[in-house]
Amino acid sequence: MAGRGSFDEFYAGAVGRLVGQLYPVTGDLNEAEEVVQEAFTRAVARWQRLRDYDRPEAWVRRVAMTSSWICRSRRSPRPWGCPRARPRACCPAAATHWRPSSA
Repeated sequence: MAGRGSFDEFYAGAVGRLVGQLYPVTGDLNEAEEVVQEAFTRAVARWQRLRDYDRPEAWVRRVAMTSSWICRSRRSPRPWGCPRARPRACCPAAATHWRPSSA
C-alpha cells in the first residue's frame, strides 16, 4: 500500500512537467503554476484512488487544463454566457480584467 510519501514523490516528479505543459496554454507562468497547484490540491484529496491509476499525472493535467480554460473564458467576452459572472478565485489575475455588465 502506498502512503503519503508516494504522493510527495509523485508531486516532485510531475510538477515541473505539468507547469511546463500548462505555460504555453495559459501564456503566463504564474497562472500555469496556480492551476497546476490547484490540480494537485484536488489530487491529494483523491490520492487513495488516483495512486492506482495507470497515469495519475494525466488526471492532474486534465484538471489543470480545465481550470485554465475556465479562467480564460471568464476573462474574455462571453456572448454565450452570463456576462455578470465574476471570475473564480482560481484566477486572481482575472479579477483585474472583470467589468460588471452595464445591462
